[in-house]
Amino acid sequence: MTGRHMAVVAGVTALFALLDLILLPHSTLVIAAQNYVETAEVVAAIILSAGAAQVLQWRFRHDASRLGRFILNAAAGQRTLALAGLAFTALALVAGLFQYLASNMSPPLVDGQLARIDAGLGFNWLSLLALANANHVVARVLVLAYFSVGPLLPVLFIYFAFTHREHRLMELVALVAVTSLFTGTLMLFFPAAGAYSWFHPSPDYFSNLSREAGTWHYKVLMALRSGQQFTYLQSQVSGLVTFPSFHTVLGVITAYSVRRIRGVFPVLLVLNAIMIVSTVPEGGHYVADVVAGAVVALVSIFCVRVACGKWSEGIFQNRHFHAKPIRPRCDGRSCPLGSV
Repeated sequence: MTGRHMAVVAGVTALFALLDLILLPHSTLVIAAQNYVETAEVVAAIILSAGAAQVLQWRFRHDASRLGRFILNAAAGQRTLALAGLAFTALALVAGLFQYLASNMSPPLVDGQLARIDAGLGFNWLSLLALANANHVVARVLVLAYFSVGPLLPVLFIYFAFTHREHRLMELVALVAVTSLFTGTLMLFFPAAGAYSWFHPSPDYFSNLSREAGTWHYKVLMALRSGQQFTYLQSQVSGLVTFPSFHTVLGVITAYSVRRIRGVFPVLLVLNAIMIVSTVPEGGHYVADVVAGAVVALVSIFCVRVACGKWSEGIFQNRHFHAKPIRPRCDGRSCPLGSV
């Protein structure tokens, strides 16, 4: 199934690259030359890491000592991490460029519609902001939870690679790819600047939150929509997506990726639940963004499971119809498949 996940990632990456090539001539973006140098450096580092792991695996392939087994297992994890990192890097490069190209297209912003949807759902955004800001400790927890999403993906990549959960690792990369495609498509047709730019709350409303809560992307977004020439530097790429909330997307898919892993799933579920709540006051998202992000995540999980032939796994599998394992006949001699 890992091969199918890789195929999904490769397909989405190729599609993003094609869209970039189509949109770039009609944009005001100028791709800085240093982007190519930085890309080459990152790719070279990943390839060298994979090569070093391959050498270690070959060197210690017959070493039965405890140290030898440790090095062999670590090298296997390093090689898995490098291959996943290479796939993720390629995806991140083309998807990151796409969000800037999409923001450069300048269709009308839909903040007014999103604010009305929130009101229709019974939410007053300013009241939610004031409630989150009322207690210093609560506000601090929300801020920390919001920014936990940055290190979360690399930590999970390392965890899956070095615990030899290659399937879970590539499933997560595939989910990031598919959710990025859905998110990018929606942000292209429904661009928004965020709730802070719409409601213009006074500093008192977010005094216990980050100084630039929900607004750190605003200057870049407005520069892209201005029609003026914009120099694109991938090392300075920041998230520009308001609708749907990609923080919410990541909260759902990362929790899903550790399902049935005892000791990890409950912790990540609680952390991500707090992080999703924080996307409204700290991230400057509308409640509608959060709902849309959750829908994108769930639809993407369904698509990946179907595409990779895993729909029957997990809660959808009927335990009464498990096939019995086939036991090999060993005829009194040592069994080539090990003891069963």
